[in-house]
Amino acid sequence: MKIGYRTVKTAIGTGLSVWIARQLDLEFYTMAGIITMLGIQPTLKRSVAVSAARFILGMIAVLTSTLLFEWFGYHVFTLTLFLLLFIPLTVRLGLLEGLVMSSVLVMHILTYEELTWSLFINEMVLILVGVSVALVFNLFMPDMGRRLEELRKQLNEEMRLVLLEIATGIRTGGKTGMKRVSHVEEQLRKVEEVTSFQVENQIWKRTKDDDPYLDVRKQQLYGLRRMKNILDSIRGKDPLGEQMAEWVENVAKDPAGSGHSVDRLEELALMYEGFLQEDLPKTREEFETRSALYHLLRELSHHVRWEMKLEEKR
Repeated sequence: MKIGYRTVKTAIGTGLSVWIARQLDLEFYTMAGIITMLGIQPTLKRSVAVSAARFILGMIAVLTSTLLFEWFGYHVFTLTLFLLLFIPLTVRLGLLEGLVMSSVLVMHILTYEELTWSLFINEMVLILVGVSVALVFNLFMPDMGRRLEELRKQLNEEMRLVLLEIATGIRTGGKTGMKRVSHVEEQLRKVEEVTSFQVENQIWKRTKDDDPYLDVRKQQLYGLRRMKNILDSIRGKDPLGEQMAEWVENVAKDPAGSGHSVDRLEELALMYEGFLQEDLPKTREEFETRSALYHLLRELSHHVRWEMKLEEKR
C-alpha cells in the first residue's frame, strides 16, 4: 500500500488542528480537524482560495442563521429555510467549498439554541485554526521542476522523431506517413498538466499560458497536424524531394534551443529559389506532388520560425 504526499499532510494536519483546538478548550474541537482535512488541496492557489471562501462563508452563515433562528425560532424548519437560501447563494458566488463547513457551524448554533459572544468566538477560532493549519501544510508542495524538464525533453524528442518521419515520407512519396503525431499530442498533454500544477503552486504567476515553451509547442503541434494531412496527400516522388528531405533531417538534428533556426531559414530561402528555377511538372501527378511539397515546406518554415521565437524568449 502506497501512502502519498498529500495523504501524509492531511493526516498530520488534521491531528494537529484537533490538538490545537483542544488545547484552546474549544467546543466541538474536532471540527477544526475536519476543516483542515477539507482544506488540504492539490495546489497552493487552490488552498488559499478554499480557505478564504470557508472563512467568509462561515461568518455569513453564523450571522444569517442567527437572525433566522431569532425570527422563526430554533427549529429544524428554520434550518431548512436557511439552507434553501444559503445553498443558492454559495452556488451564485462560486463558493461551494465552504457549504458543508458552514452548515455544520449553523447546526452548532441550533444545538445551543442561542448565539452568544463566546459561541461566536468559538466558531470563528475553529475556522481560523482549521484553515491556518491547512494553509501552512499546503506551503509544502513537491517541486515538479525536474519532472517538467524531463517531460519537455521527451516532447522535444517526439517532435524530432516526427520530423524524421516527414523526411522519410518525402523520400517514399508519402507512403510511410506520420504515425507519431499522436505521441506528440500525448506528451504535450503531460507537459501542460505538470506546468499547470507548477503555476498553481506559485501565487504570483497568473496562468500556464504565460509559459512561452508551452505556447510554441502547441502552435507547432497544430502545424504538424496540417503537415500530416499534406503528407498523406502525396502520391509520388519529386526531384526536389531529396534536397527537401535532407533539410528536414538537419532541422530534426538540431536540439531544441540550439540557436540554428536562423541558419535553417536561410537554407529554406535558397530552397524556395530552387523551386522557382525547376522545370514545371509534366503530368497531373507530378504537379500535385510538387504542390504538396511546396505547401509542406511552408508549414515547415512556420515550425522553424516558432522555434526561433522560443529561442528569443530564453
